[in-house]
Amino acid sequence: MWAAGMAVLKRGLGFIPTKRLDTFKLRQEQAEFFGKVRLRVFFDNKEETPPKPSLAQLPHETAAFEQAVTHHIDTMWDRSKQPFMNLSRVEEEAIRELNQNTNIFIKPAEKGGAVVILEKEIYYQECWRLLSDHHQYKVLVKNPSKEIQMEIRGWWKRPLIKGGFCKDKPMTPYFYFLLKKYKPTRPPPGHPIVSGIGSVLDSLSQFCDFLMRPLVENSESYLKDTKYVLNLINEFDFDPKMDFLVGLDVQTYPRRRHYG
Repeated sequence: MWAAGMAVLKRGLGFIPTKRLDTFKLRQEQAEFFGKVRLRVFFDNKEETPPKPSLAQLPHETAAFEQAVTHHIDTMWDRSKQPFMNLSRVEEEAIRELNQNTNIFIKPAEKGGAVVILEKEIYYQECWRLLSDHHQYKVLVKNPSKEIQMEIRGWWKRPLIKGGFCKDKPMTPYFYFLLKKYKPTRPPPGHPIVSGIGSVLDSLSQFCDFLMRPLVENSESYLKDTKYVLNLINEFDFDPKMDFLVGLDVQTYPRRRHYG
């Protein structure tokens, strides 16, 4: 079973298994829907709520509606082509076992699209190692989102973008990391990430990005992504005797605090 799970993971975390249609669940949801329709028809404009009525107590239009819906679903099912299943039964069971395994974490690698499986204890150890850098992270005694909201609203008296700069119920940013699989040390170190999507500063960050993007893209040192760099290199006429291609690896980011 483990081998089947590894075979599926080799396809990448972006792989989408074909979903089998559960006919029992379909009929179950269909019955629940019909039950709600019956209740709505029978108890319309009535205050009491006795048990669910039978079709004999309802107008004949209700039974006709149920028969029409059932016939339509059956016809669609008979005419539709069964999807090609891109996983075997063994692989489907392996995915369920991996999903239910609470002793491991499955994450994408930082680069290359590889999939990394880590024991929970090792994952937590690396988290604590990264968060122990007090130059980058600070322990807070309370959630500062409310104070940040008030401060931002004090800067801007009127919202300049749809919905304003502050969300009514912002999400708390969360910390995770992606493994630097290309590093020689084992287990490899993690690249820390603080996801602030939906947080109190999300809207303001998007607005700043909108304002700064034209300036950044027109700067001489602008590099969009790896593909952009490769296209630039292909345009260069290198002299192997005189020119050298040098790469730099950023060991530590500039000191900026992450509050969380």
